[in-house]
Amino acid sequence: MSEIAYTLYWWLCKQGHGQIAEVGSWKKVNELLTCYNEGTSKLLTLEERQALPLEIARVPLYWIAETHVFPNPAQEVLKHADKIANARWIFEHRDQLSDLFVQEE
Repeated sequence: MSEIAYTLYWWLCKQGHGQIAEVGSWKKVNELLTCYNEGTSKLLTLEERQALPLEIARVPLYWIAETHVFPNPAQEVLKHADKIANARWIFEHRDQLSDLFVQEE
């Protein structure tokens, strides 16, 4: 599921020009998840769809976790402030997004 979360994070970033909170794009995710399930033998479960917002929120935090390998970790964290804001927005809206991802079309 992390591959799906990673793909959706970057797709949503592109749709919102870096601002993942572009609500109109989030509505399309349920349709994309339905298409995914139609094209695979390993269907996403209800629980996986419900957990997907937290998986998506984790994606931008990977860069923060890796900043310790740079000479100036604090400077590296500042470079990713927009990604932190995206993760926070997703986390704060996780219940609404989860509901959106499990809606029947």
